[in-house]
Amino acid sequence: MRINQIIKEDAGQIADVAAMAAVAGMAYPIMLAMVKGAFKTGRGLLKLRKIAQKAGVKLADKLGAVEPLEEDWFDIYKKYTGIDDALKGNLKDIHNNWNMQDFDPDSEADVEKFIQGQADHNPEYLDYFAKLAGKYIDTPNWQAQIAYDVSPSVRDGMLKRGITRDEVPKLFNLRDKIKTDHPEAYELIKQGKGTEAWKLISQQ
Repeated sequence: MRINQIIKEDAGQIADVAAMAAVAGMAYPIMLAMVKGAFKTGRGLLKLRKIAQKAGVKLADKLGAVEPLEEDWFDIYKKYTGIDDALKGNLKDIHNNWNMQDFDPDSEADVEKFIQGQADHNPEYLDYFAKLAGKYIDTPNWQAQIAYDVSPSVRDGMLKRGITRDEVPKLFNLRDKIKTDHPEAYELIKQGKGTEAWKLISQQ
């Protein structure tokens, strides 16, 4: 059963989601998107179930009946850094400049701490990169491949990040997977709302 169907049938579920949003300190639309995502993909169930239980709402029982999937935001990160060879080095350089040489770009805890820190104290940072990505996020795969072939600036920019010609389709396959598995976060990125997208995807 999808959460939007539940909400249409039972206004009490709207109150449940509102109570969960209050407990988590989130806006109602963000919590609603997270719950919808959980029913659609099975992601973020454990966190949402704990929030629902803390809020004392019946939605916790329904969330417990959904089969969870394995992939989360860090799986996406690992797949992306397997294509973009420069990102880990970029993150390491940022932390070296902050005299934080112990940062490990392969550590989920370290990467999450960095991104969450930006979301908490420098949200415009995530929004800036979302705006950059949002301009091109819907570019068709075939168009990007043609641009790689005919535009030296596009090709050189990708090669500087270690993205070869045969990796371009992999990049767009990952884009399509994010769009399918995390549609609400995808739309937020298109709108340049990187901090809101992170809050959503990190809970799934």
